[in-house]
Amino acid sequence: MSTKSCGFRIAAEELRSGPIYVYGKGNGYETAKGFVFDRIGCTEIIVTDRRFNEDRRGKDGEAQLTLESFVTAVMRNKARVIITIGNQNIFDEVVLELESRGVSDTVSAKSFYEYHLSYNANSTVIDCRAEIEQAGSDIVFLREGLADSKSTEVLSQLIDLYRNKRTSIDCDPLADQYLPRDIDLEIDFSCYVCAGAYDGDTVGSIISSGERIGQLVCFEPDVINFQKLVKSISKHGAEKIEEAILYPTLLSDKTEIKSFKSSGSTNSTCTSSKLGESQIACAVDDIMPTLRPTYITIDVEGSELDALSGMKRMLKRYKPAIGIAVYHRISDLWMIHRVLREYGYSEFFLRNYSGGAAETIMYCR
Repeated sequence: MSTKSCGFRIAAEELRSGPIYVYGKGNGYETAKGFVFDRIGCTEIIVTDRRFNEDRRGKDGEAQLTLESFVTAVMRNKARVIITIGNQNIFDEVVLELESRGVSDTVSAKSFYEYHLSYNANSTVIDCRAEIEQAGSDIVFLREGLADSKSTEVLSQLIDLYRNKRTSIDCDPLADQYLPRDIDLEIDFSCYVCAGAYDGDTVGSIISSGERIGQLVCFEPDVINFQKLVKSISKHGAEKIEEAILYPTLLSDKTEIKSFKSSGSTNSTCTSSKLGESQIACAVDDIMPTLRPTYITIDVEGSELDALSGMKRMLKRYKPAIGIAVYHRISDLWMIHRVLREYGYSEFFLRNYSGGAAETIMYCR
């Protein structure tokens, strides 16, 4: 079994030269399409999925083929297959299945450099070096503030990735995300806030680790994800979660109406008014002024700085431990660090859970 990693310049050349062949039409496909295929300008996509039982055109014009038709087309054109499935076990099964049918040239969508620069401007994706150089003093400030050598190494590898379009970073198991085993955050779940709760996966991981949550406060604006979240939280029962408060809202620096594009996946996001639907966005300080959180996790698809601004009063007063995504934009690394310094946080850690820039989390206390 072999999968190949390709960098941005090689990938862009390939994807522009003709049709691309994709295995998987789930959430991973939507992410890859938005962050890689559309950004590079791919105009012809041929996709297969285990659910497809006939050849047809999809709603976005992509060719949807049965596996048999797909393999025939791949073999005829000697094409590479991009696999958009995130689950590693299923990914490995797909690779073996394709190899058994004679298809050996496969690559994960996560191997593409652009996949890890989800909300950066196209000019930054093409060449990040200027932004890195301009942020030199901020990066030095961040490095000096990191509390252990592992964090420093993660930072060095991230900067190397952005500068040189490499896609490999030493990472921890995804199951440890927001529950780092090697950092003594003194996490207390008596009042846990999950900003960007998705379908309840992080809450589920916490419960599976043996923890009990006192008060749980979740924010998830995507209606499809929110419905899944409600079902997931309901399954745990009062013996695992004493009280749950769930908000189907965006987080922002102030309470207002914003435009939001819902996808039912992990990459729903604020967008321009022409592309999204009106959605209320809330500042935590406004809607829960008496909340006293003990631990907060934040992954709100590029709106992390706004979310932090909207809970400034609470963070400065109570100093809960924080785990926050710092990978949606390159500048999140140093901008989020600087903001949290201003709020009085003094000890910072970086951990990565994907092997690429995605799923890089900053912990602080």
